[in-house]
Amino acid sequence: MARVRCVVFDLDYTLSHFKNGIESFFRIFTERDVPESVVRDTYEKAVTSNNGFSFKVFLRLLGGPGAGSYQIENNLALCEGWLREELALYPDSLDALNLLSQRRVPTVVLTAGNQLFQQRKICVLALHPEHTFVVSPRHGSSKVIPLELFLRLYNKPIAFVDDMPQMLDQVRDYGMVSQEVETYLMRRADGPYVAKESTYPHTIVTGMNELLEKIGVNR
Repeated sequence: MARVRCVVFDLDYTLSHFKNGIESFFRIFTERDVPESVVRDTYEKAVTSNNGFSFKVFLRLLGGPGAGSYQIENNLALCEGWLREELALYPDSLDALNLLSQRRVPTVVLTAGNQLFQQRKICVLALHPEHTFVVSPRHGSSKVIPLELFLRLYNKPIAFVDDMPQMLDQVRDYGMVSQEVETYLMRRADGPYVAKESTYPHTIVTGMNELLEKIGVNR
C-alpha cells in the first residue's frame, strides 16, 4: 500500500519533455533567417513576461520593433506542429501514472505558466490526472497554496515531485514539514536545473521507478 495519500507532479522535465530540446523550437526561426540571438532573447522575454510563455506571446514579441519585426509565414501553425511532434512523456511516466491509478493513489499535475499553453500541453500529452492545476503565469511562481489545498483534500502525507529546486524549497519556507509534504527533486538527464542546488534537503530521484519505490508503490 502506498505510504502517501496523493502524488503531485510538476509537468515540464518531470513528467514530460521536448524530445530534441528547446533548441528544436529555435530552429523553426533560425532556419528562416532570424538570428539565433534574437530568437533566444525573445524566448527569455516571453518566459518571464506577465502572461507567461505561449506561442502567441513569443510571436508577438518577435514581430515587435524591439526584436526587429520578424514575420514568419504560417508561424502559429509551425509552432503548433512543433509542439505535437516534439512534446512527449518520458518513457517511464505513463507506466507510473497508470500504476498509481491502479493502486488508487490520486495524481495531480501542478504546473506554472500561461494557463492556455500549459493546458494545451496537457491535452497534447493526453493526460487525465485527478486534478490539473495551473498556477500563476509567472515562471517560478510558488505552488504552496495549491499544495495546502491538496493536504486538506487528501490528508497527510502527500508527495510533491518537481525538477526545480526553488519550487521544493518554497514548500519548506512556507512551513510545510516532511510529515505533511514529502519533497522529491526529479533529476532528469535533460532537465534545465540539474546543476542547481537546493537550500533544503529533498529526496533526489532520477526517474519514476525510484520515485515509486520511495513512496511505497511496488510493481
